Amino acid sequence: PEFVKKLPKEETVEEGSTVKFECKAVGFPKPTLNWTKDLEILPDNPRITFQYGELGEASIEIQKIKKSEEGSYRCKAENAEGSASSSIYISIKGIPRCM
Repeated sequence: PEFVKKLPKEETVEEGSTVKFECKAVGFPKPTLNWTKDLEILPDNPRITFQYGELGEASIEIQKIKKSEEGSYRCKAENAEGSASSSIYISIKGIPRCM
């Protein structure tokens, strides 16, 4: 597989915001795509949604992102010929607390 649309290398977002990142991979046979964070499968979380398109598109959306969700997210494409991946590091800026 090969990524024709890669994830940005790094992104800084505000805590509590909603973020969405997309990538696209092509290959023959058609690759399967999945997402990991810090090389681990993401646990089920109602604030995190994944979408996969017929043409190799994959997206992740995280609503009300938390500081604990900072890290390296990877979209991996795999098929019988091998695998490829595209990664993004999401940095999270805390919201200034008013005293």
